[in-house]
Amino acid sequence: MEMVRCMLHEKNLLKMFWAEAANTTVFLQNRLPTKLLEEKTPFEVWYNYKPSLSFLKIFGSICFVHVPQIKRDKHDKKAIPGIFVGYSAISKAYKVYHPQTQKMAITRDVHFHKEEQWDWGDSQRNIQLADPLQDESFDDSPIRGTRSLEDIYQRSNVAICEPEGYEEAKQNPEWQKAMQEEISMIEKNCTWELVDKPLDKNIIGMK
Repeated sequence: MEMVRCMLHEKNLLKMFWAEAANTTVFLQNRLPTKLLEEKTPFEVWYNYKPSLSFLKIFGSICFVHVPQIKRDKHDKKAIPGIFVGYSAISKAYKVYHPQTQKMAITRDVHFHKEEQWDWGDSQRNIQLADPLQDESFDDSPIRGTRSLEDIYQRSNVAICEPEGYEEAKQNPEWQKAMQEEISMIEKNCTWELVDKPLDKNIIGMK
């Protein structure tokens, strides 16, 4: 809870974000080494490989989320401002709250301004009273009301993250099994035909 208070205070966030801060605290604690686990992280003990830390950002930072072209016309903004309030529990993506619309987005296409913080101004009261809107591109809203710490910890005990690439995925037995099952299904259905690479062609995705 000390970490939660510090995270909220550092970027002058409203108390309505305490659950997101608690969730992020547990997410980070699972990636910090502890003497109890012989200087290993809980994530490493659970998944049998070291977690990637390259995607970590400063909680509460201002960020801009890219708006896909299909959801805007030529006069709309290409990015909308928001506040970084955590990590997705199912993929390597970020949770971003948009104060202007009271929506919570899960997205990877984000540009961060880590030194800045949101200026609430006169909008603070309106945001606290407004009900968050929902649509298909948003999968969560800020948690309001009373919720026990035990419930928060159970929800965020060990976040499941997708590997960044093959090198990371092959270290995880569960992902190895999943990849093998996928290959077996492809071979069974004769989805692809394996052929020699033409000398004058490049392999897709390879440099």
